[in-house]
Amino acid sequence: MEAAFHKVVGILNVSKMIPRACFLAWLLTLCMTHSPVSSQEDGNFRLVPYGISLSRLEVYHSGSWGPVCAENWALRESVVLCTQMGFRFVGNWDRADVGRVTPAKLGNVQCHGDESSILDCKHGPLGENRNCSDGLVTVYCTETVGGTVSLKDGESFSEGRVEVRLQFRNKTFYYTICDEGWDLADADRVCRGRVYTYDSALEAVRGSYFGEHAVGESGLDGKFDGFLTSSVQCNASYYSVLDCPNSGWFTRSCPSGKTAGVKCKEFSDQYQVNLTLVDGTSRYNGFVKVAINSVPSGSICDSNRYWSLREGDVVCRSLGFGYALNVSVVKSSLEPRINNVHCNGNEMSLSQCLRGGLCPQRGELAPTVNCSGPLKAGYHPIELRPSQIRFRGAEGLLRILRNGRWGTVCNASWTLENARVVCRQLGYSSVIRHWYSFHGYGPIHLSNVKCAGTEPRLDQCQHDSWGVHDGCSHAMDVAVECGSITLTVNFTLIAVLASMAKFVSHQ
Repeated sequence: MEAAFHKVVGILNVSKMIPRACFLAWLLTLCMTHSPVSSQEDGNFRLVPYGISLSRLEVYHSGSWGPVCAENWALRESVVLCTQMGFRFVGNWDRADVGRVTPAKLGNVQCHGDESSILDCKHGPLGENRNCSDGLVTVYCTETVGGTVSLKDGESFSEGRVEVRLQFRNKTFYYTICDEGWDLADADRVCRGRVYTYDSALEAVRGSYFGEHAVGESGLDGKFDGFLTSSVQCNASYYSVLDCPNSGWFTRSCPSGKTAGVKCKEFSDQYQVNLTLVDGTSRYNGFVKVAINSVPSGSICDSNRYWSLREGDVVCRSLGFGYALNVSVVKSSLEPRINNVHCNGNEMSLSQCLRGGLCPQRGELAPTVNCSGPLKAGYHPIELRPSQIRFRGAEGLLRILRNGRWGTVCNASWTLENARVVCRQLGYSSVIRHWYSFHGYGPIHLSNVKCAGTEPRLDQCQHDSWGVHDGCSHAMDVAVECGSITLTVNFTLIAVLASMAKFVSHQ
């Protein structure tokens, strides 16, 4: 009965907007559809109208009702209360002035969030008369979860770790979803239910493939608040993943301890893109010539702004030519055709990089790419990704290529010996420094790498299984700076020879 009563309270403020006879008829119907239950039992709760939309929480004990003190009361306590009262979630909560109300009968409530009743949470003695210095609990319960679902740490906007953002006045909460039971139907509701809607889900990603949420990146609260739910059971009848049945809120039962992710199909996949490399010194390099659907073939315009290793990687991958060694933008006789090509680097096709539009005007510049060529089976190239990404340098975020996708390396167990192997594989002969907290994106490929220091390649060092990275986030990505002793010796030798030549000339 309390649930029905609170639903009535929630709409009392809009009752003036509809004819009074209709409203009273609706109210009578609502009351008749709820079986009367006894509310005069110790430990029962009720919601009493307070202000415009909130209701004050009261608990029954020893023959009378009394309010609940608001110390420690926050989101999790509010969710437990609202689900106990028959609602799906909480819309808001606040603290009411004590005023002239009777002393509180309950206080110091502390919930994890998955309890079935407020009295299952930690709390002070029920029935004691308490003076509430922090005010009284008021809440607004709702049938919808007003959260924002987003994808984090993917290589493109259409993939990533599923995160839910809940905003209540001046407080922001961030959560992930446990991957227990996560399947394609669940992922589909994420892809189709976002603000920037994509097509259906391509893959339901499990095992924290896109990393964990980095502690300290949670907005105004300054901390990450854990798993929102687990064992989600979606189907096509639900609009959002937050509407689907689940195991309950703030679950403590996530056997894997891993986060769920998705890869969505973009509508741009409908474009048929044909790529060729022309006017190069081999089949693996040259100007990028592209034809899309019925548009005549030509170059990509406005490339001086956007053309980087990211776009180059996608071109090389699409052609089966490995990855981009370097890219450039130079003069060309090709007719500019396609505008606004902007990749994140791990797309499987250039069609996923199209942002729309033909070239507004003629231009002389066109992009080129130099590909590595087809990769041998089991070979995993590495790179140090600098901020200027038209070439791969001697300093930056460490990434390793596997199955056509660049991923980062977690700093767990990272040592100087590991960094030496990295620099040797890239052709450098020394390590200047290595560090972490270089925020990357995309999959985390390796963790707990342990090199002896003599290995020719990083993937030959001991490490956890590919994609296993317990406790890692992108705030723990490895970065390395390499140096070249050989280069330093050559400069020194040149300086010595120059001095000797000068000395001889004066003899």
